[in-house]
Amino acid sequence: MEKYNCKRCGRDFGSYKSLRIHVGRKHKIHSTDLYVEYHLNGMWPLCKCGCNQRVKWSGVLKNFRDYCQGHQSRVHNNWGHNPKAVEASSKTRKEQFKNGERTVWNIGLTKEIDERVKNNGIETSKSFTKERKKVYSKMMKENRLNGTTPTLYGSSSSQWKGGVSSIQCIVREVTDFIKNGNILY
Repeated sequence: MEKYNCKRCGRDFGSYKSLRIHVGRKHKIHSTDLYVEYHLNGMWPLCKCGCNQRVKWSGVLKNFRDYCQGHQSRVHNNWGHNPKAVEASSKTRKEQFKNGERTVWNIGLTKEIDERVKNNGIETSKSFTKERKKVYSKMMKENRLNGTTPTLYGSSSSQWKGGVSSIQCIVREVTDFIKNGNILY
């Protein structure tokens, strides 16, 4: 029967599990750190893509992962994550949309006609939480201020209703204009 020895206090244990529990409770050492120390001689496994980052433990695999999250695509490029290929393919797609070779799947469809469009709208609105609205609002404000997104006024605005304003709104605008020291001619 193999004995497992605690390197910190010298106690012997009958199983690795007992040693792991002891080290976690008594010495406050995480089980992955113990695994690296005991089984890998202190050499933490690194990502195989070559970035030299430590990989995480996988409870499913009962071992360390081979790659950091998202790094496998750097080596096994099955989905077009090669930056040069992505750049070339995005240019090609843009040209195809211009030429009419490629079209958007939902062109001409509305939520009244197509169930997929309706469900897509419902799911999108569910994911648009208060926190996400704040982030989106801040991003849009920054884009308007730096000129990335133009600010649309009058008939160019999406809120334009054909110049239909109540008399109260017009009077309020004129009084605000005069209050600010402007003169009407």
